[in-house]
Amino acid sequence: MILVTEATGKVGRHLVAELVAAAARAIGAAIGRELRVEELPAAVFRQAATAFMPPAAVDDLLRYLAQYVGRPAEMAPDFATLTGRRAMTFAEWAAGRAEAFR
Repeated sequence: MILVTEATGKVGRHLVAELVAAAARAIGAAIGRELRVEELPAAVFRQAATAFMPPAAVDDLLRYLAQYVGRPAEMAPDFATLTGRRAMTFAEWAAGRAEAFR
């Protein structure tokens, strides 16, 4: 997994790093191997991502993501009521999609 740490200057590295590390552990457990997280400056991400997206789209993506740093996720008050099923944990989601990560 790649963590971009400088979308527009310094971003909420500690919280974001913890969440990404937890996601990497859950995916690693689902596929039976250890994964590592690498922090990248936005410029490095931008250079790599422009191989797949137009540069303006990459810049827009980085600006979009930066505006959510340090803000808690907004969750619907009752996922089960809205969807008719219970919310799954990230680990459950990763286990169900393990083949995509191999």
